Amino acid sequence: YLGLNRMEEARESFEQAMEMRPDKVKTVYNLALVYEKLGLQEKAKRLYGRASQLKPQTAEDEMWLQKAREKAK
Repeated sequence: YLGLNRMEEARESFEQAMEMRPDKVKTVYNLALVYEKLGLQEKAKRLYGRASQLKPQTAEDEMWLQKAREKAK
């Protein structure tokens, strides 16, 4: 949904995914990105901050972690 610019569907999908895996860096980052695109800047900033504090489990997580740290500034 995010790639299709269907933000409300993307928000719902990532919120559900976050309920199941709140420790997944990519999920938290992508939900923050959706919030940002929806104009919910405070929510986005909080989630970027949260994502930047998570522990990476894979090399891909490390990439998402770096992106989150940049956005959290």
